[in-house]
Amino acid sequence: MTADFPTTDSARTVAVLGAGSGGTTFAKVVADAATASGVERRIHLWGRRAEVVDQINTLHKNEQYLKEVVLPPSITASTDVE
Repeated sequence: MTADFPTTDSARTVAVLGAGSGGTTFAKVVADAATASGVERRIHLWGRRAEVVDQINTLHKNEQYLKEVVLPPSITASTDVE
């Protein structure tokens, strides 16, 4: 027996809570998967440390946790959880 799932568009915006190594990695995996499948998707990453958020938005890196990884421009970060 196979599951019958409705075919609908996936979310165009994804929120990830936590800009540590796990959250940043997950955001990058989602962004890379969207790019590979041709889906335009925005990923909003929430972080509590302003310096990490600023680095993600300006350098597209999270040098505190993932020094060598360049993040896609579809990932933006904020300290505002809303």
